[in-house]
Amino acid sequence: MEQILVFRRLDPSSARGLLKNCGTRDLKFGDVLIRAGVPNQSLYLVLVGRLCVYLNLDQDFIAELRTGEVAGEISLISGEPTSAFVVADEDS
Repeated sequence: MEQILVFRRLDPSSARGLLKNCGTRDLKFGDVLIRAGVPNQSLYLVLVGRLCVYLNLDQDFIAELRTGEVAGEISLISGEPTSAFVVADEDS
């Protein structure tokens, strides 16, 4: 819990309460977690591994997400379709 940036200032018992009904996703190298242009209603917490963010899949990644970081927050908050692809760069 201490590694997850969005929970750093929360009481650990509160964070556990928020997460107890959340599912997990196991990604293999190359799996796409988020596709650009698709509506999103989820916030993803990286528990282990590395994800890369791409504006276009045929270009280099623009950001990487590691343990403790989040994906999907921009589209979740804005209510707009996703603006990028998020792909597992290793098993995550």
